Amino acid sequence: MQSKKKSNFSLIGIHATILSIVITFLSAYGLFVFEKLDEIEYQAFSEYLKINDVYLASTYKSPRHQFPYLLNIPCNLRYKKIVENFWRLASDDLINSSNKNKPTEKEIAENGFDLICNMTVLQNMYPYPTRISFNKEGEVIFNNKIQKLKFNSIDELRNWINDIDEILRVTLFFYSQRKGKLDELILAAMSAAEKKFPPFESEEELDNKYTPGEKNDLLKMKKSIVYISASEFFRNMEKTQKIFIDTKKMIDDYDLYKNRHINKDIFAIGLILTFIAFITSVIIPMLINISYRIFEVWIPVATYLIIFSYLLLKLLLL
Repeated sequence: MQSKKKSNFSLIGIHATILSIVITFLSAYGLFVFEKLDEIEYQAFSEYLKINDVYLASTYKSPRHQFPYLLNIPCNLRYKKIVENFWRLASDDLINSSNKNKPTEKEIAENGFDLICNMTVLQNMYPYPTRISFNKEGEVIFNNKIQKLKFNSIDELRNWINDIDEILRVTLFFYSQRKGKLDELILAAMSAAEKKFPPFESEEELDNKYTPGEKNDLLKMKKSIVYISASEFFRNMEKTQKIFIDTKKMIDDYDLYKNRHINKDIFAIGLILTFIAFITSVIIPMLINISYRIFEVWIPVATYLIIFSYLLLKLLLL
């Protein structure tokens, strides 16, 4: 009988030693892995927040700032329609290359104004900080208060990265592959602004409001605003691209590190199994004078096999 008790206490001591080592290893490993993941996640969040400093400050407006078709679209999807407008303006001449009727100077200028209007809208709403709203007719209203972007999870950040990527692909295509078309539209809009083409006020409205000198200054100012808006837009796109690249790298690092190591759910299950094995094979036999093979052998051995098999599998898959 005493020999059996000694044997039981020896087995308890073995389990206590093994399980203490396992618990210590899992705790240290978990702290290291999850602290590293939190650090990478923090860096990704710190990087994307820089987008809140990027917006088109120009409040240039014209009667063409009408976007009624955006009113029934969710705020986080409105940018897609603006990107479609960019694509149409960038590739219209390619799609309609068989059309023998060339656009008039006025039509090119109006497309240029459309482009500027879409620029001021795109960089002042999601996926940028929101600085505009729309009235019931869809007319753009510039707000003094900026609604900055704020995400609460890495998944939300991934969605934002995909949205920014969609914008970059179209706008940078416009800037790099269709530079001639871009310059044509911007120059036409600048020229029209100075010459008082539509969509600005009529000649009669200008004459009633301003002296000839003031009218001339106003038109020159509008020409300058058109140029500044376009220049600032593409400077902002360069900033956006850098933020996108840096943030995406952080997310890719996060995913790579997470896939190489134990996730939180598996880690929690491992700890729970270890504590169950510790209670059944060490605590209970010490408190209660019972001898069941399931407590003494099978539960702790099964725990060892599960944990070490999983760790071995992870090592082989690295």
